[in-house]
Amino acid sequence: MLSDKGPREFILIRLKKTDGFFGNLRLNQYIGRLNTRFRKNNLSVQAGNWKEAAGPFAGMADLIVVLYSMVIIMVIIIAFFIVINTLVISVVQRKHEIGTMRALGAQRGYVAALFTIEIIITSFIFTVLGIVFAAVALFILGLFQIEATNSLFQVIFNGPVLNPVVTFGQVVMTTVIVFIIGILSNLIPLGMAMKIQPVEAMRE
Repeated sequence: MLSDKGPREFILIRLKKTDGFFGNLRLNQYIGRLNTRFRKNNLSVQAGNWKEAAGPFAGMADLIVVLYSMVIIMVIIIAFFIVINTLVISVVQRKHEIGTMRALGAQRGYVAALFTIEIIITSFIFTVLGIVFAAVALFILGLFQIEATNSLFQVIFNGPVLNPVVTFGQVVMTTVIVFIIGILSNLIPLGMAMKIQPVEAMRE
């Protein structure tokens, strides 16, 4: 309830549990019910989401999010090919060892398990290191208390001061992405390792 009856240009309302697609659907339904009630009571009031109220700043914020997402996708693609190249070089360098293991009776499944376990352990180690480094870097960045100089930066910073934090969802998403990159990039080198015959090691 409002504590006074004075005139207002706008009123902000925060709803609970409005994250994701179904949250947006409930938000639109709630806005529709409000506008229906306003029309029935002949009130010159209109309900809308925060983007409509923010005007052009919301569009700029969305554009920045899209650009940021494109940069992240490019980084993922580059990382994917770098990991593939590194693993291919590793297979070529260990060609003699793989052939020797095959000559001593190691089955292809055993060799595949070695490479898979190696990429899983490597992905886990570098994921932990990356998360720790990011958390420390964001903590240090937050100590500078960078202030938003205009309304657009307030939208980007999600407040008057930049206060970046590492959330549990970001940690989970980063871990999943790193493991997916590791497993997919391991397929080509693994196929090369499976084709190595024991006779190749004997020749060398």
